Amino acid sequence: MTDTTHKQITIAGMGKSGVSVAEYLSSADVSYACCDDNNASYPDCLSVVDDQGYVIKSPGIPSGSLPISVSSRAINDVELFFRMCKRPVIMVTGTNGKSTVVAMLEHMFRACGVDAIACGNNGVPVLHAYTERHDLYILELSSYQLENITSFHGVSSVVLNVGVDHVDRYLNMDEYAAVKQKVYTSSEVSVFPVNERGDVEYREGISGYVAESSAGSVTYSLVSNEIFRNGNFYCKTSGIGLQGRHNHINVCASLALMDTFGFESHGLVGSLNLFHGLPHRMELVCKDERGYAWINDSKSTNVHSLLAALSSQTEPVCLIMGGRGKGEDYSGALKQYSQVIGKLITYGEDGGLIAGQASLIADCVVVGTVTEAVAEAIGYKGDVLFSPACASFDQYSDFVARGNDFKQQVKSVVSC
Repeated sequence: MTDTTHKQITIAGMGKSGVSVAEYLSSADVSYACCDDNNASYPDCLSVVDDQGYVIKSPGIPSGSLPISVSSRAINDVELFFRMCKRPVIMVTGTNGKSTVVAMLEHMFRACGVDAIACGNNGVPVLHAYTERHDLYILELSSYQLENITSFHGVSSVVLNVGVDHVDRYLNMDEYAAVKQKVYTSSEVSVFPVNERGDVEYREGISGYVAESSAGSVTYSLVSNEIFRNGNFYCKTSGIGLQGRHNHINVCASLALMDTFGFESHGLVGSLNLFHGLPHRMELVCKDERGYAWINDSKSTNVHSLLAALSSQTEPVCLIMGGRGKGEDYSGALKQYSQVIGKLITYGEDGGLIAGQASLIADCVVVGTVTEAVAEAIGYKGDVLFSPACASFDQYSDFVARGNDFKQQVKSVVSC
């Protein structure tokens, strides 16, 4: 199977990825032990791994938390996948937009007749996808996953962007960015975000993506409401199912990655028109009886994603944000888009802290919960945007539960 065969294997962390590893090893008749970091015996379980053994760990467990004796031999499910998979792979990472891009790519490749599957960080575990034997694997990779991968191989790869996130895990932005950029290791084609001057730019002013390989380069860029390929008109954004500037930038990334495989024809525009995105990412919940939109962007867990959401608004909105912050400063974003935020409602553990940084927003209300926030937003004359810019863990198990609660509250009190 791999060089792990006949060696002691311990699975650390029995979340979704850990369970997928256990199921795969069982199907391959490979023995293993397993432990979870919530179990009191967890340290003892790892301390007995022998000198030739492997720890296949959950991405959520920092390598630094493992015993020194095994930390150098810690891998994860994606590393195991790379050691076995010989079929084409696309790698997608970035602070925001990963899930949308891999889902968009899966949609477009399948429309072109390619048996592709989006898998990894926020979807089907890679080992589950591997056992299904697809023709192309589109991997969404988080920085946590990238930490323990060395056997990279891919047809193409991209770092969509790098914003402030996971400040508790990395020393600084440079270290965080360096982990993200590991996807370019051994990639035949590397896709980079660029600004309007064509310079590589991961944080501010991204206007498109350039795919570079030994055969040359191709650039997809967004100019106003049009997308260009190498400076030549490609399509209008009005023909794309996803709306908002940040989503059209994601389209440029997807097209650059598709170009890697020779798919650059205008036939792709038809498939883009039929792709309407993923739940909890600028998702239209409904339009109320007055014609105002209620938008669920619960996947927004940091300032970078909030900026993307606000950049797509053309009229003042009622912004609902809050939860458990990640140590970020919100004042810059709230100042930059103060003219777009007609009303600000904050809630949750850091609701008061956020409100304290919103000095330029006259209409600002602090409440306790999402339920109260929805009730407060009902009278606003305009669209309502739920983009928390915080983690959900103060009141919810994850952003999905948070988004579902928001949608339920909206539908219970708004006439849609």
